[in-house]
Amino acid sequence: MIERSALKKEAKQILSNNFWTSFKVLIVPIVLMMLAFFVSYLILGIMSLIILFWGSILFIILCVALIIVSLMIGLFGNSLMMYMYQDLTQDGVLPNSIWKYYLTLMKKYGWQLAKLAILQSVLIMAWSLLLVIPGIIKGYAYAQAIYLLREQVDQGQKVSVTACLKESTQLMIGHKMEFFILQLSFIGWFILASVTLNLSLLYSVPYQALTNVLYYQTLIKQKRLVNGEFILAT
Repeated sequence: MIERSALKKEAKQILSNNFWTSFKVLIVPIVLMMLAFFVSYLILGIMSLIILFWGSILFIILCVALIIVSLMIGLFGNSLMMYMYQDLTQDGVLPNSIWKYYLTLMKKYGWQLAKLAILQSVLIMAWSLLLVIPGIIKGYAYAQAIYLLREQVDQGQKVSVTACLKESTQLMIGHKMEFFILQLSFIGWFILASVTLNLSLLYSVPYQALTNVLYYQTLIKQKRLVNGEFILAT
């Protein structure tokens, strides 16, 4: 069992020492989120016309496609952000030009992350068709895939996004509820955001992101990969 309070305490310490850097890291995900909203509204407009001329079946197909595209963009932007917070926990410093660093990360990991985001989005959407709950469970099972993918790239291994999802699922066995409770512990911050015009998110998003990175780092130290399965390290 991973101690939640210790992770959050360490995350707060890192954030207090690097608040301005943490704030700058948020810029690109915010831009990508705005892009996702723009694409969503554009597709909704097109779908409205389609309903008038071609009926509801195509409308349903496009609704599913809209959800997948939005989820994919969100996952891709979040992955880049998490890599930067991961570097912040390990190195304690990031380059002065955050934008150039984002471009460096995109050049090194972008294509593999895009493939992972597409596959992950499709799978989560497919599982969500089974009354939503299975999709949520799979979302938590796949939560560590982005870090496992980064390790494959950094170690010069042949990257398999399918293997990353499978390994993440293995890694999260017995930890999905623990990770869910960890996310739930931030709910107060999101309630606060609703009464502060979302200004509190400038602190709470990096805080939660750093905590999640530390969770992965702690979890991977506790387990080791043997024949495609994670077991407790001895």
